[in-house]
Amino acid sequence: MQIERENAVFILTPEELEEAYRGKELEYRMQDAKNHIAEFCAENNCDENWWTEKDVRKIAECFMKGYDCNMPENALFHGIIESVYLNRA
Repeated sequence: MQIERENAVFILTPEELEEAYRGKELEYRMQDAKNHIAEFCAENNCDENWWTEKDVRKIAECFMKGYDCNMPENALFHGIIESVYLNRA
């Protein structure tokens, strides 16, 4: 893939493009996880600050591995978050 920006051209191999895509996807899913954690804590009276970045990353990675288009995202996130919370509490 070739990317052109202000007098510069960057050429990415398919592997580099995949790595960049997966990295950005993880960032987006970690933000999703933080949002779902906030909802979970509001519903279950827990402290959002209790969650570490490691927890957030784990939740996002579990979500990405377990994603199934036949299951609502909210339900999958909730199940993963609840599992992490109960196993760490």
